Amino acid sequence: RHGRQALDSYAATQGSATMAELAQAIHAQAAAQVQAALRTLPRGIFAFADSLDDDGCGHADVALRATFFVQDGALSIDLRDSADQTMGPLNCTPPVALAVVREALRRRLVRRQPDACTEFWPQNEGLLAPVTLRLRPGSLLAPLPGAPLALGCDETAARLFDVIDGGLSQIDPAHAQAAGAGTRGAIYVCA
Repeated sequence: RHGRQALDSYAATQGSATMAELAQAIHAQAAAQVQAALRTLPRGIFAFADSLDDDGCGHADVALRATFFVQDGALSIDLRDSADQTMGPLNCTPPVALAVVREALRRRLVRRQPDACTEFWPQNEGLLAPVTLRLRPGSLLAPLPGAPLALGCDETAARLFDVIDGGLSQIDPAHAQAAGAGTRGAIYVCA
């Protein structure tokens, strides 16, 4: 419903625009909103780290480390210092890492806007246009083929969200929030 409202709104202002043109406009809007919000952040280098308890295969204190570089409406997040891929199923693919970064950034920047409840913030890849994400092949967040992956990447994605949000809290302490509880339970029933 939210997406339909946004497309209808754009369609009304764009006249005879095609769906492809509308999609490009929404992508550009997201990129412009994020870039404008990033320009309001203090410039500098910030870091945050946390870890997963263990991978279930003997590797404890599996680190997630992020370094943030903020400058002129751009943000670079370097996750290359995170732990190597694990033997246990904690590894997370780069698309999942990107999705976590996009959502953490969107939530943070929307909280900073006084009219966030009324302003439309598209949830698309335009949010990452002014963002550079650095991952290291063979790491927990960019494992090599054959590495065991987390079921839905739940544990690793949740902790990565906390690391990204923790770093953003250092950059923008006025909009900090508490970290997650650390895990969630799930029951799978096979019939």
